[in-house]
Amino acid sequence: MASAPNNIASLPTRVLKRDGVEVAFDDARIESAILRAGQASGEYGDMDARLLTA
Repeated sequence: MASAPNNIASLPTRVLKRDGVEVAFDDARIESAILRAGQASGEYGDMDARLLTA
């Protein structure tokens, strides 16, 4: 029997910034941006932002 493909998403470990510098991926920055968007729109708060970046 063939095994199912692994479709689990993973976060990147490195990011290429606009100025060409490669830096470590910082998931806290993504969580912060999602939190600010949720608060600005009134749609969700900090727990939802954490779940979206988990």
